[in-house]
Amino acid sequence: FLAVSGHFIWDGEAAKRLRHVEMIGEVVGDKSVVFAGDFNAEPGPSLEKLEQSSKFMGRLQRVVLPENTMTGLTGDFSKQVCIDHVYTSPDLPPLRAAALAKPANPWGGRVTRPAKVSGASDHVPVVVELDLDQKGAPAP
Repeated sequence: FLAVSGHFIWDGEAAKRLRHVEMIGEVVGDKSVVFAGDFNAEPGPSLEKLEQSSKFMGRLQRVVLPENTMTGLTGDFSKQVCIDHVYTSPDLPPLRAAALAKPANPWGGRVTRPAKVSGASDHVPVVVELDLDQKGAPAP
């Protein structure tokens, strides 16, 4: 199987997101895949539109994180949001998924000159355990 990482623009540029997804889909073809990254879109209409607008995305399943899991911050760092996602082929079913921390402002909430970074990112790691024993088995 292939593993692919993506990082999508946050300003609502749906056409640009779709083009990147199409490019990935051209490379992946019919192979099994784990596609993960910063989609800069919360679960809901924007993400669903991307999923439904692409043949590639339409064949994948989004791994659902536990309720109220947040993976990043809004552009102004004021609110925690769930904008990082993992998608898998149906033959790579997820067993468990979790964010490993709570998102926090990497600047420590203070404006300093020069900037002093206190955290690694405004996103947190997301871990998904896959059932590789199902690889090659018919999709349910």
